[in-house]
Amino acid sequence: MRQHALLPIDPLTPQGGGYVDELVQVRRAGPRPPGFPGPDAPGLRPITRTPHFGLFQHGDRLVVEQYVSARELDEDLTRMLREELFDTGWVSGPELFERIFTGVVVSAAPCPIDAWEVFYRNTLNRIAEPGYAGDEGSVIAQHAPLYARAVDLIRGATVLDLGCCFGFLSLLLARRGLHVVAVDISPGTVALVRQVSSRLRLQVDAMTCDAARVPRADGAADTVVVIHLLEHLPAAHALEVVEEALRLARKRVVVAVPYEEVAEDLYGHLHTLTAEDLQEWGRGSRLPYRVEEFHGGWLVIDRQ
Repeated sequence: MRQHALLPIDPLTPQGGGYVDELVQVRRAGPRPPGFPGPDAPGLRPITRTPHFGLFQHGDRLVVEQYVSARELDEDLTRMLREELFDTGWVSGPELFERIFTGVVVSAAPCPIDAWEVFYRNTLNRIAEPGYAGDEGSVIAQHAPLYARAVDLIRGATVLDLGCCFGFLSLLLARRGLHVVAVDISPGTVALVRQVSSRLRLQVDAMTCDAARVPRADGAADTVVVIHLLEHLPAAHALEVVEEALRLARKRVVVAVPYEEVAEDLYGHLHTLTAEDLQEWGRGSRLPYRVEEFHGGWLVIDRQ
């Protein structure tokens, strides 16, 4: 049993064309990066092969060999991993999901930021493609309407994106010429958004902090968005984030949550949320608000 906290995921440090952390090793099929076990390595145990992955056990680590093409490197990697490794029961848990996901992207090019740039360009281009459907179960096709709805709800020229994750929404807003500050609690995620936005020549300011404690003045942005964050947080923390969004917004707060029968553990969801939760947060604001349903639930609170 591990007696120490795991080191955070590092999406940007070069590792010789592969990815290694305490739990997983990921490499692209072909020549092995230094330090990666070969097929005859002592203790290397084959587990399974799928259309895009070879899975092995080597001591305490999972070793993943990936066959994902540059064209396939986009947010639909989520679906690919889920269908081939996680739903089939070969691997389980959100910790391994995030680390293997990162490893597959990072191992796609000798320099991690080059691989991430391909991942982001592919994803953003497919989000922007009218009527993009992707394969059955495409995550991009599911998320594109959410991003479009969020963009439509923005008021003003400045936006705070709380819990930005990969920052796709922040980048889409920056493409429209808005001034965007992307906030996430993960330093690795924030560093990634900074570097990718620079590569894409989009102006996104990114900062690391708890979305419930943002070191900005009252009314720091015209619109504050909280898109698919609150289901990842304990109930009390989620309420704090809503209250912080209200403090930071000059004009509008936009909250979106998934409606799920069971909280999606693989994506780190802690609990389900309902329209009544959104109504309660809206009533608590003592401001004009509305609750809508569109690919999940939406709460829109207007300050002016």
